[in-house]
Amino acid sequence: MDSKKRILVVDDSPNEVRILMELLKQDYAVVAATSGEKALEIVKGEHAPDLVLMDVTMEVMDGYEACQEIHKIDKSIPVIFVSANTQTDEILKGFDVGGIDYVTKPIDEKVLLSKVSLVLRLSSKQQFLENEKEQASELVNFALASAGKLSVLFNFLRAGLKVKTVEELAEQVVQACRNFDLDGSVQIRGEGVVNASTQGMLNPLEEELLSRSSNMAERILEKGPRMILRFESVSLLIKNIPIDDEVAHGELRDNLLFIAEDSHNLNLKLGKEKTLHEKRESMVAHALTESQTALKEFEAYQKDHKESSIKIMDELMSEVEGSYFNMGLTDEQEQQISDIISKKVQEALEHMEGGLHVDEQMKAIVESLGEIAKSI
Repeated sequence: MDSKKRILVVDDSPNEVRILMELLKQDYAVVAATSGEKALEIVKGEHAPDLVLMDVTMEVMDGYEACQEIHKIDKSIPVIFVSANTQTDEILKGFDVGGIDYVTKPIDEKVLLSKVSLVLRLSSKQQFLENEKEQASELVNFALASAGKLSVLFNFLRAGLKVKTVEELAEQVVQACRNFDLDGSVQIRGEGVVNASTQGMLNPLEEELLSRSSNMAERILEKGPRMILRFESVSLLIKNIPIDDEVAHGELRDNLLFIAEDSHNLNLKLGKEKTLHEKRESMVAHALTESQTALKEFEAYQKDHKESSIKIMDELMSEVEGSYFNMGLTDEQEQQISDIISKKVQEALEHMEGGLHVDEQMKAIVESLGEIAKSI
């Protein structure tokens, strides 16, 4: 009889089924179903699976419904959901219907095998504890510990939604390490490099290891109690991961891998937001500069216009007074005409003088725009 654990892969995509079977067939006996209904038939059959890898999005019965129906048949069969949707609400929905874990697409082979191995170990251990009443307290403690670790992940996800800078993100990562009672450091790479540590400061060796890890071919590198997890823009170094407890070790590794991957995604998001912000600033600065130039041109036009108007009025007065001799006017008539013209010239000058206040405001606006443009 084959001693390999039996895994049921459920996915309505033949290509996805083939990928999962290729990854699992070396270590497990793998069977497949392309619908939730077919999966129920296999679970009811003579050889029930030890674990189910369940795709979330399927027709007619989706993965959540299929999980509920499987647990009506045998509640002890663990279900790991497989989906490209990594939103917290989606993950919680999987737990609500009885799922025990979540694997995201595209599938990382090491993560998948680690989660499958961990869940099978947990399932075997749970069955053993159920058969041994004297070990019931151990089961309770294990469940409480798992819940505590899950709360660390949820707190990290919640805090991640609020981070505005790479420095804040790095601090959330090291805080998660502290909550796991781990001694670690993180490096986040982008336009620059940000380092952070649970000890406050990185020593030169830690910084060197984190920098070198960016070129690692592996996603995870382990040596004794030390572990390095690498994503494109994030590296996480743990110095004291437990190695005596295989289950705790595997669970922590999965949780840390999740934190590292989510940190990488958040870092990419922060980078895009910064680029968009800088683009907006550049557009505003350009608009301010153009506005300042236009106002300066208008100010110069206003000045030239006033000077031309005054010159025209002076010339008008001179020409009129020079024409008196040819008009044959009396002195009294000449004086009347001069008085009328002088009065209107004076009114025009007073009107232009009133515009000086507007000129001062225009000058202040030009200076303000210049200062704003310099500060951006």
